[in-house]
Amino acid sequence: MQITDCYENLKSALIKSAIQMKSVDLYCVLSSTGLALTADTQIHRNPSEFMPWLLPCHHNKPCGTKNSSLVARKTPTMPKPQWHAPWKLFRVISGHLGWVRSIAVEPGNQWFVTGAGDRTIKIWDLASGKLKLSLTGHISTVRGVAVSTRSPYLFSCGEDKQVKCWDLEYNKVIRHYHGHLSAVYDLDLHQTIDVLVTCSRDATARVWDIRSKANVHTLSGHTNTVATVRCQAAEPQIITGSHDSTIRLWDLIAGKTRATLTNHKKSVRALALHPRQYVTSSYVVNGDAYVAPKFVIFCYLVVVNDRVDRLAHFICAF
Repeated sequence: MQITDCYENLKSALIKSAIQMKSVDLYCVLSSTGLALTADTQIHRNPSEFMPWLLPCHHNKPCGTKNSSLVARKTPTMPKPQWHAPWKLFRVISGHLGWVRSIAVEPGNQWFVTGAGDRTIKIWDLASGKLKLSLTGHISTVRGVAVSTRSPYLFSCGEDKQVKCWDLEYNKVIRHYHGHLSAVYDLDLHQTIDVLVTCSRDATARVWDIRSKANVHTLSGHTNTVATVRCQAAEPQIITGSHDSTIRLWDLIAGKTRATLTNHKKSVRALALHPRQYVTSSYVVNGDAYVAPKFVIFCYLVVVNDRVDRLAHFICAF
């Protein structure tokens, strides 16, 4: 049976029921945000699209009477999430003389590092919040920092087009990665492969061999600043977000785009990956204020021959 036949049969059944009950108008509402609500205003576990119908009244009483359980109700608001604790401000840490643009936590949770508009990188004790070390070397805003999980290395990038590798045992720069033609906005390390990925205002992302400093791939495809990049730990894949309002999934081995998401209407400024599942969330800018009006969460499944077999995505509005 075709889907349209199912819809028509269901529609006929509802009209027949309305005539028998002599009730009010029946509505089947289109869920434009990707959420389906049950009769008690709870979120349906398996949301799907619905055909919009208005089924005419066949009754003697006016619509909206008190004795009807089918009276049209006001659209319910999104329920407030209850899955997290009521977070409170614990400590304010001061020390930078410019905007703090990036932050990364050391894998052992002993300290964290920040990069700022004052061109410095600062390392702080996580428990006490006290400053442990300041690193200087960039000549413009430090946009990104990342801490290696397998070596005493810290990586940084900035608006001076520079990408640096710091040896934290000697507190000095031991490698430079040259190639970007404009400000470098973000960087990330792959957890299982010795590669560093950076992204820039030159609309490209670059893959570097950490040891040899070789530019393994230049990932081209975005048409505007690539503002954020994240590596998928379980697979040789990376994800980039750009000011061209798109998110791209890349094959790290082939250096090619595997999928492109176009749900956002404005610049994608940040990405976050789920630590165990193939899920990510993205962050967009609305006007001049940094708010998060829309999260695009997408899941992908990689099968044989190193290709993406299926890409499913949905939008949740908050």
